[in-house]
Amino acid sequence: ADPAELLPRYNVFGLSNTAYRSDVLARCLPVPPQCVLFDWAIAVRAWMLGARLGFDPTPEMWYRQHPANTARVLQPFTPEQVLRAAEHVLVFYRGVLGAGDVVEPYRTTLARAYERAATFHRTITQSTAVLARYVEGLNRLTPQYVWWWCIAHPDLEDVWRN
Repeated sequence: ADPAELLPRYNVFGLSNTAYRSDVLARCLPVPPQCVLFDWAIAVRAWMLGARLGFDPTPEMWYRQHPANTARVLQPFTPEQVLRAAEHVLVFYRGVLGAGDVVEPYRTTLARAYERAATFHRTITQSTAVLARYVEGLNRLTPQYVWWWCIAHPDLEDVWRN
């Protein structure tokens, strides 16, 4: 997939697998202090600045996964992990959209992604049964090796969008 198409909802650009030109990186900083997902925030800012985004689909390293991992990409997911991830994603969107320098069409694209994540978060926090069904379904899906794919997954929309 085109990494620029993924960026409004998912991230493939970590700090250990991404190279930035120093002038582009300088223009992408600072990241809002409350944003834990600074790698995604930097990538989105680079995208909005018109930087050329490239992606090598061949994995060249292992991504560590442990119980306290901020950005899980592998199943099994737990309800607590999905809730925590959704909260991180909402803070990310608020920080990026609140920066004041987001222009169209990026603002609209990111605002739609934020609303989708916010609807998802509202639904799963209002019903532990919906959250449990969602996580069960998520753990049956074929893994997608992008960060935040576990949030508001389109294949499970019938579970979380009432």
